[in-house]
Amino acid sequence: MTLYDPPHHLAFRGRIMAGTILDSEYEIETDGADTILRMEKVAAGPITEDEAEGIATFGDIAKFEDALRAVIER
Repeated sequence: MTLYDPPHHLAFRGRIMAGTILDSEYEIETDGADTILRMEKVAAGPITEDEAEGIATFGDIAKFEDALRAVIER
């Protein structure tokens, strides 16, 4: 974990493979009555097209939108 500032900010670094890292950062902020989740992923090092596609597919926060909304709006 590279940053932990609950409940609004979380960042961590993971290894995709030797020589390649993936930094992920999540931030929750309020805007009036709305809650905004910002997400950023940055890969550094050699990465194949298949690995990039996997990050795009499995890192797509939209797939978890309903579950996240239920937790955030409690």
